Parts: sequence; structure tokens; C-alpha cells
Amino acid sequence: MPFEDVMRIMLPPQNGIEPHVTANFGERRTSGPHGGTDFNYEGGQSGLNMLRPAVHSPIAGEVVFSGGQYGTVKIRDADGNTHEILHMDGRQVEVGDQIEAGDPIGTLGGRGPNGASHYARHVHYQMKDSAGNLINPQAWWDARVAASEKGGSPDGVCVAGATDVAPVSAGLLGDSEREIRALAERHALPWDQGMVNTVWAAALCARQAGLTEINLANVRRGDLLLGQHDGLTLREVSLDARKAANTPQQQSMASLEQWDHQMPVSANSQERPVQGAAQVMAL
Repeated sequence: MPFEDVMRIMLPPQNGIEPHVTANFGERRTSGPHGGTDFNYEGGQSGLNMLRPAVHSPIAGEVVFSGGQYGTVKIRDADGNTHEILHMDGRQVEVGDQIEAGDPIGTLGGRGPNGASHYARHVHYQMKDSAGNLINPQAWWDARVAASEKGGSPDGVCVAGATDVAPVSAGLLGDSEREIRALAERHALPWDQGMVNTVWAAALCARQAGLTEINLANVRRGDLLLGQHDGLTLREVSLDARKAANTPQQQSMASLEQWDHQMPVSANSQERPVQGAAQVMAL
């Protein structure tokens, strides 16, 4: 189901009052990119949000954490991803509980290190894969819908979403996800909500350039530089960071799938010998 429907499962509409997103994954904060999606009921810090409405689980799974200073419940799904709901005023589940999507897990709050009123009342929903890497909840849920409609796997690859790309492209998507998020923390990349567009554009560019892995990345004069280093040679490719941010994910996805179906791995990237780590890291 799309994320909008998941949000309504977690905060069911009441008397015509709907939940709505108040902050997106990847938004820049003073402490770094926002690690989840925030939402509450329409109306701000008044009305329904102040009445401690129930918060429900987005998915079936096992409760693996309940507590902490942020009022957190973590649910591990069948694929090993954890769905983490923060800032709840009260919690109704304990570690080891097996729950279904829609089961109540707590009440809406703003709990943080300074107590129950540390934050404005809202749900902070974040996800992590089995390795502990952050996932964009909105993109993950929406991509499951796209994959289901196409008959592909709903589980997918990388936070950007699920698709039926070839294994080499799936690997590049995972590499791109890791490298782009690391760059986003170190550089002022062009605005891209959740960096999803950039992740897919970078993976497509690497695939078209013949890379089978991305293990180096940097930013130089507005370009994203992606590299594959095997100890002897460095294969590298660049793309405009702003163009990548503005290229819709679906467009890159379609191009990547078409490339997989019609073309072998090519070798049209720039390749050069590398001597020493200093040169490699200068990419």
C-alpha cells in the first residue's frame, strides 16, 4: 500500500480529521539529515493531537525494543527491517510481542530527553535495514506498490525502492544509496527530498558507464563523482548534481530497467591507473 495509506493505519482518520506529513525524510537539520518521516493529525498542536490518540503499528512483526527516553517502539518485519516509532507518550507493547499491522502500540506524544513535552506532538517513523542503514519510509512503501503493480518483488533494493533490475544494477543501487547519503552529510548537495532522485540517477549513470560497483564518491564543482577502484585502476564517471536531484526516480528506474534488458555492461567510463590511496581519495 502507498505511504499515505500506511499513515492512515498508524493514525486513523477521526471525524474527518486526517493525518498529514509535517517533515520528510532527508530534510536538512542542524544535526544532519532528518532520519525519518514526521506526521500528526491536521490542526497542529491543538485539538486531536493533544488528546493522546492511539498510534498503531504500520506492519506485522516482532517488537524488539520498547522504551527509552524517546518513547520508542521498534518492530522487526519478516525481511529483517526495523520500523521505529518515536516520541510516543505511552506504550502498549513489550519486547517479544508479535503484532499485526493496525495493532495499537502506544499514544501520540512528544517525548524526548527532556520529558514528555520535549517535542511538539507527532509520530516520527523511521526505518532501518538489517544492517542498520536508514531507509526512507515513504519511498519504501510507495516502491512496494510500484513493484506489486509490475509483478516484481515487493521487497526491492535500496531505500529508493523496489524494482526488477538486474543483480548488477541492484548492487549499484545499494552502493549509490550508501555513498550518496554519506555525501549528503558532508556536502551541501542540491535539495532532493530524501535523496531518492539522486540515488537512482547516480546508479543509472554508473550502470551506463560500465561500473559494477561504486566504492568511491565525492563532489567537485557541482558534479557528483563516482568511482570503482580495484587496487590497480580507477574507473570513474561524473554527473551534474543538480540534474540528478531534479530527475524523477521513476524516470531513472525505467531507464535502468531498459538498460538491463537491452544492453550488456559497457565500458565507456574513464579508466586510469591509480598509485596509492591518496590519489584514490582525491576522486
